[in-house]
Amino acid sequence: MTWMAAVTTKIRFYPGVMKVPVRQPLILAKALSSLAAISNNRISLGAGLSPWREDFSYNNVDFDKRGKLMDECIEIIRGAISGEYFEFHSDNYDFGPMKMSPAATVPILIGGHTKPALARAARIGDGWISANVDFDTLQGLIEQLNALRAEHGTLQRDDFEIHGFDINARTLDDMRRVRDLGVTDMCVSAWNVYETHLSLQQKLDGIRRFGDEYIGKFD
Repeated sequence: MTWMAAVTTKIRFYPGVMKVPVRQPLILAKALSSLAAISNNRISLGAGLSPWREDFSYNNVDFDKRGKLMDECIEIIRGAISGEYFEFHSDNYDFGPMKMSPAATVPILIGGHTKPALARAARIGDGWISANVDFDTLQGLIEQLNALRAEHGTLQRDDFEIHGFDINARTLDDMRRVRDLGVTDMCVSAWNVYETHLSLQQKLDGIRRFGDEYIGKFD
């Protein structure tokens, strides 16, 4: 993302999604703030958990505390990149007053389809990211998400992002149906990601073709 941000001016970037609780949150915050600074705040954090216990045990992190660790990591990242003095004290992380520069604005988008993931996105996220699902599944997940946002008082946020994906979408009308669910950003690929033999030029041609046939005609 650093390399791509250095040679672009408009494209936004985020990992979709990063396993946050197995990482040291202050180091992650510093990386994000630096990347935001060089990209003019074109960085978001796609944050998720992992269903695999080994991701935690191999990093000497307690798998059973992953939900609590996730919440605390997000709080630490936001506090650390705020530009203000910040400290944090819990059973999991404990540090005194510190101030990180440069300050940054980094939206945190929560990934996951489970109810705890949807609730976390509704409660403390700046958005939610869906994995590959069909239209009906996506619709059901967004309905659950919006019910939880109403419960947590975040349904009226105009800046809340929903990154969705319909694996069967092929036409502009298919994509408009996804938009009408409330999706703000659609996850797509301009070429078949399983065609590993494609050259760089073929991929660039695919991006241009997608822009002409879809983005340029989308209203």
